[in-house]
Amino acid sequence: MITFDNRGVGASAGSTPDTIEAMARDAVLFIRFMGFEQVDLLGLSMGGFIAQVTQPRNRGWCAG
Repeated sequence: MITFDNRGVGASAGSTPDTIEAMARDAVLFIRFMGFEQVDLLGLSMGGFIAQVTQPRNRGWCAG
């Protein structure tokens, strides 16, 4: 299990993205940077919205 703070939230640096879609792009970039070929994605609260945006666009490697 890996958890992370979205950009600009919690202990992370940077400015907070303006949209859930931008946060979803950040999540995808993080997952790809970590080198994972397949992931099971789970999000709570706002993370759930991010997961809902991420999964349909990345069906080949992201199970929701």
